[in-house]
Amino acid sequence: FHQMRYEGIFTPPSEQGTLVFPGNLGMFEWGGISVDPNREVAIANPMALPFVSKLIPRGPGNPMEQPKDAKGTGTESGIQPQYGVPYGVTLNPFLSPFGLPCKQPAWGYISALDLKTNEVVWKKRIGTPQDSMPFPMPVPVPFNMGMPMLGGPISTAGNVLFIAATADNYLR
Repeated sequence: FHQMRYEGIFTPPSEQGTLVFPGNLGMFEWGGISVDPNREVAIANPMALPFVSKLIPRGPGNPMEQPKDAKGTGTESGIQPQYGVPYGVTLNPFLSPFGLPCKQPAWGYISALDLKTNEVVWKKRIGTPQDSMPFPMPVPVPFNMGMPMLGGPISTAGNVLFIAATADNYLR
């Protein structure tokens, strides 16, 4: 951690490694927002998940131009080729040896934003570490830590909200 560069949210990537927070999945990720026009609120699931980026200088295994047989241009994490520029980059979640983010919880929650005032009306942690660990969790009762999420909520005209974006296999 102390070897990484971090000078705030606009810290550029570096060869030594840069802490990226909010991470590349952002606070409010692309997949999830639900607008309730009657109550004039947006319901979303922001994430507070740090990432680490590290520039990789070009070399034989890291060509500047895209090979003709290459498929795709990268993924959400791992090596990003960034063809045509002097560096590739690795981008990975900043995780502990237990597979949990290196930041105190909550890492994800669901919140409602008033569309007139831009104020957060309510927020709640959702998601348990159950089903998210690299080994079985010895905790008999799941507890809501607020886990990272991909996907968004659905709100109904009857004021019911559904979300299943966490990795713990629960529909809420």
